[in-house]
Amino acid sequence: MPLIPLLPLFHRLNKQYFENALTDNMEPLVKVRWSDNRLKTTAGFYKRKKINGSIDAEIILSKPILRQLSISEINSTLCHEMIHAWIDIILKKNEIHGLNFLNKMREINEKEKNFQISVR
Repeated sequence: MPLIPLLPLFHRLNKQYFENALTDNMEPLVKVRWSDNRLKTTAGFYKRKKINGSIDAEIILSKPILRQLSISEINSTLCHEMIHAWIDIILKKNEIHGLNFLNKMREINEKEKNFQISVR
């Protein structure tokens, strides 16, 4: 499957499940991009660092892993990483797959018909 643009998916999921909290005037608070071809052990990850007092946050999805999978797997992985960004940027919590993550994951999974989020 050819790689699809991630920003439209990000905006749809942000509106649908995060009340547009991950944008400011339609500008994402987190960068979203495909990896180069080196990311082969995980489907995606969220990272952030502070630069001169501001947060530089990024979601990176694996080209080698996800190009072989369905759109539902891409949505699931992107949404998983968006939960991490939401917990970090909006809730200002430092957790990986803790209670906030699990609660948001369950909330989304109850509503979503096309994909399911997991902690793997």
